[in-house]
Amino acid sequence: MQKLTAGNLDVALLYHHELNANIVTEALAEPQKPYVLLAAAHPLAQRERITLTDLAAEPMVLLDVLPSRNYFLNLFTRVGITPNIVFSSPSIEMVRGMVGQGLGFAILVTRPHGRQSYDGQPLVTVELQDEVEGSALVAAWLSRNPLTKPAQLFVEFCKNELATLNPPAACH
Repeated sequence: MQKLTAGNLDVALLYHHELNANIVTEALAEPQKPYVLLAAAHPLAQRERITLTDLAAEPMVLLDVLPSRNYFLNLFTRVGITPNIVFSSPSIEMVRGMVGQGLGFAILVTRPHGRQSYDGQPLVTVELQDEVEGSALVAAWLSRNPLTKPAQLFVEFCKNELATLNPPAACH
């Protein structure tokens, strides 16, 4: 974000959260709804859907990178819950590893294709039952700097590529 606002980048790929007013965005794909990541042995892993209230007392492993951190915490705040955060990491794979080891659940938006952590622990994704705002991937640029032709082509390429991808389904 700093390089974009400093004018060092023509365009950046970002999630549409906490963006400055001087940034123009174009959606690259439909917003993705967050999901719950659990170790396969977790008691809630067999459910089709989970509510944020179901998770209130459970230990949480937080993806601790902005703006994701605030997005995930606000999901709980909106329903009047303070999550029980026991670990956090700026690395999605570290979060997946801690969840795989049974240290807690995580809420994520990005859906890696693997159904296990790097250390081989089986992971399960369960859909959130709560109605929550999805997270949209966008191309972003400064309003004072119109997109260059190469940047326009890059944005179109990203939109076309993302349209051909099917996100992995929930896995039990």
